[in-house]
Amino acid sequence: MIEINLLPKELQKRTGGLALPKPALYMLAGLAGLAAVLASLTVMQKMRIANIQKKIAEAKVREAKMQKDIQLVDALTELKGKILERMAAIEGLDRNRSAYVRFLEDLSGRVPEYLWLSNFREGAGGAAAQPAQPAGNPVQAAAASGAKTVIEGFSYSLNSLATFMIQMKKSPFIKNVELSFAKEQKLENSRLYNFQLTCDLTMVPEETPTETEGQKPIRLGDTQQP
Repeated sequence: MIEINLLPKELQKRTGGLALPKPALYMLAGLAGLAAVLASLTVMQKMRIANIQKKIAEAKVREAKMQKDIQLVDALTELKGKILERMAAIEGLDRNRSAYVRFLEDLSGRVPEYLWLSNFREGAGGAAAQPAQPAGNPVQAAAASGAKTVIEGFSYSLNSLATFMIQMKKSPFIKNVELSFAKEQKLENSRLYNFQLTCDLTMVPEETPTETEGQKPIRLGDTQQP
């Protein structure tokens, strides 16, 4: 059977699918390719992020396992530092052993009657230090060459204190003697003075003899004569 369409061409029913111009087709193809590239890049980045997170988790696990070892190493390092400091202090004392002995002998020989020392230490000096207590405080000798030193003690009279300061100024080991304070205190039924002196220590080298007024030259390392 033959069908004849007698309608004009502009009214005739169009046949065929949707027809797009070529530039639009090229644009759609480009957009599809760009979307595919972005999707692949996103997947790759997610894989990288997952891999990094996995490595971070593994590192945290290793760190937790090694934490005890790290603490042990830190403790050993701190202990080593303390031991080295003590060894250095001992070596310094051993090098100046004869000088310290001669210094203490010289100082004890300059202490007058009615006066005794309660504390002898290296420090910044000055009246900021706390006064010592009069009962049973031993003399503590820990002074370094050229270091500022604090000497504390008690005296029954100011004359004894003045005599002690004069004798200290004659010592070849002591320089710049200054009185920080002298406070009157009462001990039972007695009156005494708690004093604090500051000075600089100078350990005289063994080959350098130093003479004091009315005394023989003091040479470090000499043996004590009876």
